[in-house]
Amino acid sequence: MKETKICGGTLREIVVGGHEAFSKSEGFLGHTPRFMYPIFVGEDVKSKATKWKSKNVDMVMIEAIKEMPEEVVAENISKVIAIWDKAFCIGVPKISMFECLLSLCGHLKPLINAISYDRIEALKIVKDYGCPIIVQGNSIGELRSLVKKGLSHGIEDIVLEVPVYPIGRGFDTTLEMMLEIRSLSFRDELLEYPIFVAPVSAYRTRGGIREAEFATALTLSSTPYLADLLYLGDWRFGEIIKRHLNSVYSDVLSPVEIEAPSIIKVGDGGGDTYVVTGNWAKTVEIVANDLERGGANANLVVVNTCGYAVIVAKLAGILSADKVIEAMRELEIEPKTLIIPGMMVDEKERIEGTLGSDVIVGPMDSSQLPAFIRRRKW
Repeated sequence: MKETKICGGTLREIVVGGHEAFSKSEGFLGHTPRFMYPIFVGEDVKSKATKWKSKNVDMVMIEAIKEMPEEVVAENISKVIAIWDKAFCIGVPKISMFECLLSLCGHLKPLINAISYDRIEALKIVKDYGCPIIVQGNSIGELRSLVKKGLSHGIEDIVLEVPVYPIGRGFDTTLEMMLEIRSLSFRDELLEYPIFVAPVSAYRTRGGIREAEFATALTLSSTPYLADLLYLGDWRFGEIIKRHLNSVYSDVLSPVEIEAPSIIKVGDGGGDTYVVTGNWAKTVEIVANDLERGGANANLVVVNTCGYAVIVAKLAGILSADKVIEAMRELEIEPKTLIIPGMMVDEKERIEGTLGSDVIVGPMDSSQLPAFIRRRKW
């Protein structure tokens, strides 16, 4: 049997059993998170397992979100195990089903989602099968307590689930908790574990792009404090995140920046159409290449983001309406149409009111810019 290793933002590494292994880089500085995708009991689980296998995803979670007979859940899990050849996670709906479902896994040791205070008795069963667990608490104190209980049962492979809230300050609350765990983990061994975040749980009913925005921002905003395992609902969200992860920094500690503010003409410049971006060299290269490949003409306005990617700069407060306005005035341009990044939707009115331009909120991903520009009637 090969195993899956998940190394969090510490020296502690946890192991998830499976047919085939993947390894995590040591330490968390600039590491890439793993992505987990769902297979829901009751759907065509064979088809979904085959799909995820063909896309070479990192892990899957077999999850029963509705009340179903134990034999149906067991049958579905058996079908997935027959096809899926990597480590996997099981969302066990009822404690009474633990024994049966884990016995189906044989020598495999799936990650168990999740152990909370109202499911604490499941630790006795999980211990007998040697499975790793996700502990689910609403505060750092609850997580520490659950880790203690897991350790007291001889379970050392533990993942901390940071809650994601669907309303209000959901992103800020989740990010702040992640940062606090990472900060405390240097002196608190009960927090030296990988972090699991499920943006799908916050936006499952809100439309796809909200999940993509949340997961992308969460992953990029806090380098080197990245989430270790992200549970996503759709393949394209993972692709969006991977694209951004590959373009955050060339060197985590020394981002490469180009002169800003400045203007780069793409194609014939597109007349009076201007597109705002940050001044990290890789960001500029990616946006310009996306525009060129899509046959779009535009003037790329490079704003000073201190060499950081757009999403990181926006969340850090570096990229703002004032920064864009300052760039336009320094460059002495009065654009008729100005396209700002999707992350800057909250800055639209201020920029528009100050510059008098028609400010358009663009897509989250620059690969969508050419089609976006073609669809618009300026």
